[in-house]
Amino acid sequence: MAKFIGVDVSFWKEYPDWSQVSGIDFAIMGVTERNGIDASFYHNYDGCRSNGIKIGAYKYSYARNGEESKAEAEKVVRTLDGRSLDFPIFLDLEWEAQTEYSSERLMSIIDEFKKVVLDAGYKFGIYCNKNWYKNIIPDAAKSEQFWIASIPVNDEGEPLESLRPTYPNVVGWQYSWNGRVEGISGFVDMDEFYTDYSDASEEPIDVLPVVSVPMLSHGSTGPFVSLLQSMLITLGESLLVDGIFGDLTFESVIVFQSRNDLETDGVVGPLTWDKLFTVTKGKESVEELAWEVICGFWGNSPYREKFFKEKGYTNYDEVQKKVNELL
Repeated sequence: MAKFIGVDVSFWKEYPDWSQVSGIDFAIMGVTERNGIDASFYHNYDGCRSNGIKIGAYKYSYARNGEESKAEAEKVVRTLDGRSLDFPIFLDLEWEAQTEYSSERLMSIIDEFKKVVLDAGYKFGIYCNKNWYKNIIPDAAKSEQFWIASIPVNDEGEPLESLRPTYPNVVGWQYSWNGRVEGISGFVDMDEFYTDYSDASEEPIDVLPVVSVPMLSHGSTGPFVSLLQSMLITLGESLLVDGIFGDLTFESVIVFQSRNDLETDGVVGPLTWDKLFTVTKGKESVEELAWEVICGFWGNSPYREKFFKEKGYTNYDEVQKKVNELL
C-alpha cells in the first residue's frame, strides 16, 4: 500500500518556514475559521506550492443545518479563489453540538457542503474521529472518503499500528498531535494517506477570462453592483458600496448617463458598462480593482499578479489585500 506522510496545519501553528520543512509529502490546511479566513492560509498555501509540498484543505464545521453548511463551503471556495489542490477539501465533523443532530440533519450538512465543493471542481472527503465514524456519521455518508483521527492516550508523535483505522473508504489517518517536523515550531498534527491524488486537479489556465457583465437596474444586488458603485465613486459620486442598487445608485447612474450622452434610463446595460470601463481606465481605486477581481475579470490568483503587471498596474498586493478583506 502506497503511503504518504504529511501534516495538517492552521493559524494555531502560526507561520511555518516551509523552505525548511522536510520529510513530508503534503499539508492539509485550514482555509477559513468561524468568522473569517484562517490567518495563515495564504502563507501556508504559497509556502507549500513554492517548496513542492502537496496541498489539501479542511473546514471545521459549525453548521447547524444544510443551508449553513452550504454557506461555509461557499466561503472556502471563494477564499481558495481558483487555487488548485492536490488533496480533497475535507468537511471536519467534530463540533460537539452536532452530535445531537439527527441523521437526516447531518446528511443535509454533508450533502450541501459536498455539492459546493464538487461544483467548484475539487474533491470531497470527511474528517472525523473513530467515535464519530462508528456512532454519529450517518450510514448513508459512509461511502464517502474518510480521513480518520485515531490517536493514542500516550501520544509520542509516532503511528501506533494497532490504532490504524481499517474502515472502508479510509484514505487517511491522523495518528498524532505531537509530531515534530523541521521548519514547524512545537508539536504538529501528523497524518498518513494511502491515495495518490497527483491528478486530482488542473492548474488554472494562463489567460484572462472573458466576463459577461449583467444588466443592472434598480433593485439589483451582488458584487457587480458593488463594482458599479465603486466605479461611480471613482468618478466623484457620493455612494456607499453595499451591493444594493437603491435610489442613490440609480440617481448616480442617471447623472453618469446624462454626462456621457447615453440614454438616461438608469439601467446599466452594455453601452453604460462600456463607457464606465472606458472613463475609469487608469483611475481605478484599490476597491474598484478589488471588485473587478471578485467579479472574475482578473482570473485565477496563481496568474493574477502577472496579469496586473502586463496591464501596467503596480498595486497588486494592495488590491489582493482588499479582496481578502471584502471576502
